[in-house]
Amino acid sequence: MAGEIEAKFWLERPSDDLLRTLNLDNIVTYDVGQIRAKARELSGIEPEVQDFLDHFYTKTDTSRGYSAEDLTSKVSLEGNALKYSDKSLKFAVEGGKDLNSEYQGFMRLLMAFFSGEDKSAGEDTPNKYAIRLREDRATNQTYLTLKCKHGKADEQSEEYEFVVESLATAVDFLETLGYEFRPEKTKIKKQERYSFERKGIEVHVEVNGIDQLGGVRFLEIEAVPKSLDKSPRIDFVYGIARRLGIRNPRLDSLNGGNREDRRYWQLQSQVPN
Repeated sequence: MAGEIEAKFWLERPSDDLLRTLNLDNIVTYDVGQIRAKARELSGIEPEVQDFLDHFYTKTDTSRGYSAEDLTSKVSLEGNALKYSDKSLKFAVEGGKDLNSEYQGFMRLLMAFFSGEDKSAGEDTPNKYAIRLREDRATNQTYLTLKCKHGKADEQSEEYEFVVESLATAVDFLETLGYEFRPEKTKIKKQERYSFERKGIEVHVEVNGIDQLGGVRFLEIEAVPKSLDKSPRIDFVYGIARRLGIRNPRLDSLNGGNREDRRYWQLQSQVPN
């Protein structure tokens, strides 16, 4: 689904080594129990609990695997299966999404990447079009996700996600496209997720612990419009953060606040060995 707006905030201080390495001396520690209580109050529900193992793949060599022309001639959606060459990957979508619309959005982003059409500045293109394979170890489901960030940091992104029947076939599909596994980006995320709707916006409030960062917990807030005319601005997310108890949500971790604009893999790359 397109047009997602999100932000994440440190809830706890990491180890002294990471505090110095990541320039986090000014962040404050929040009472995670109070954050949870306010999330329950806003959502009216108990959280979904997940245990994610995330693997990331990027395409750094454009001559490797499929070309833009191959995307058109060799990849198609037939029923609930993605066909590529003479192979098939069965997949589905969740949350009332339309499989065909999600597939079209996914292919549109791949085409922009493979053709060189996207010339946007900022993050290097391979990382912008990284694909995640996520194993939910609580439900034994596997997800394939392309999340392309268009705005500053985490503020605005497009995300297309599919439940895949076979992890091995999903890996084969990515390798056929020319994607390569990036082991240094692998992470384990322990998640508590509270979901609710406000003014036609689907809101997900998450308390997440990242094993590769010492289990330190973050607050992530994601706003997903249910229609194009309801697309939220980042202020909407900041408003939810304030209601949960985050002080000065506009301030990032380098300027006196707890908002973290760096991706998890960027933070992980700074973890001392």
